[in-house]
Amino acid sequence: MSKNQKLISSTSEQIQQKFNYQINSKNNLLNILLLGDEYSDKNKLICTYMNIFFPEQHKNNCLFFEHTINTIIKEIPTTIRIWDLYGQPCYDKLRYLAYKQINFDVFIVCFSVVNPQTLENVKNIWLPEIKRKCPNTPFLLVGTQIELRTDKKTYDNLQLKGQLPITYSFGLKLAKKFKAKNYFEISTDRRQGLFELFEEIIIIAINNNF
Repeated sequence: MSKNQKLISSTSEQIQQKFNYQINSKNNLLNILLLGDEYSDKNKLICTYMNIFFPEQHKNNCLFFEHTINTIIKEIPTTIRIWDLYGQPCYDKLRYLAYKQINFDVFIVCFSVVNPQTLENVKNIWLPEIKRKCPNTPFLLVGTQIELRTDKKTYDNLQLKGQLPITYSFGLKLAKKFKAKNYFEISTDRRQGLFELFEEIIIIAINNNF
């Protein structure tokens, strides 16, 4: 067994352990999953949010990141788990296992507004995947790196490829087309929009559980 195969096998066992904990836990559980390409900025999104608001509860794992928040919602002890699984094709089986084992309450589907390919993959990979695996689970569409829309170097590089930054109106139109619960835009560098995004996410997850 190769080193990579051993790592994947170990991660599969960790996901199974999390599932077993979910079954036996007395706390109410809310599970939230981030999806998107490597360049969608999704990992930086969740790490920045956790470091700002919950630094004492921030922890990472190997092939997936699981960020846990313990809180009280409607007088009920509640554990909020925010998952970030690797998006590369070689880890498809791990994501499929997670879809099967973890009862996700809401998905955060991310793309970069200055990387049109990440949006194409939202349309062609991520949305079809969750529609197929978890058709009844709500999702939010999130555009990241909005501070780079006005960055001259980024803009010039896009123009050289015959591309332009993705506008807010286009992202909103796409979110409505694919029946997302809402569309958000954020900047992790400026820490803009993070609180509002997760406030909405938790409200949606709560409405699915309480």
